[in-house]
Amino acid sequence: MSKVYKVIEKGEEKIGELKCNKKELRDENILIQIAWISERYKIPLKLLNYIQNKEHTKFEIKNIKEEAVKEEPLRIPPGYKKEN
Repeated sequence: MSKVYKVIEKGEEKIGELKCNKKELRDENILIQIAWISERYKIPLKLLNYIQNKEHTKFEIKNIKEEAVKEEPLRIPPGYKKEN
């Protein structure tokens, strides 16, 4: 996860219905970030960033819904020509 910071495994927690691995990133004894990484999607669903041991920013993905992707927006438009 990081080559710069020490990563400490903090166990499993759920974000919504998704199981996540909770990890702390530290620089020496200074907490830099806490991340909840989805086991299913392999991306962070929640991040807490710290500056001077105080929560500074928060990022969280909510309301994840799995549904079929509509094909129409992915179709190549008629008359499209690839140029080199």
